[in-house]
Amino acid sequence: MTNVNEEWEQRMKQMQIDIAENKDLIKAAQEPLKRLMEVAEGDSGQSVRIARFLLGLYNGNGFPFDLTDLRAMDRSLNNDCFAVLAMDSKACEMEVHHYLKDGKARFEVLAERFLDDES
Repeated sequence: MTNVNEEWEQRMKQMQIDIAENKDLIKAAQEPLKRLMEVAEGDSGQSVRIARFLLGLYNGNGFPFDLTDLRAMDRSLNNDCFAVLAMDSKACEMEVHHYLKDGKARFEVLAERFLDDES
């Protein structure tokens, strides 16, 4: 019985650690996500790459992202992408668009723009 209790206590401790780490990842990614969305919604040379990255998180089947595009990004944008990716892959509390005000509508506009660019 002691082993079962010890195992349960270890699992509970690990769960608390995971929850704390997830909160840290989410907090750390909020500003990077906002910056990336601003770039994606803009008209800079990086806008298309960032839009594709975000759309890949939003709907990977519909908007595949070529990982080699990370190499062509400015370092600060690249770092922002990795912060958002860490949050999305590890914390995964909700879909990425829910972290932004009017996120679903904003991502849908990006998707329409992306599809128009592909035609």
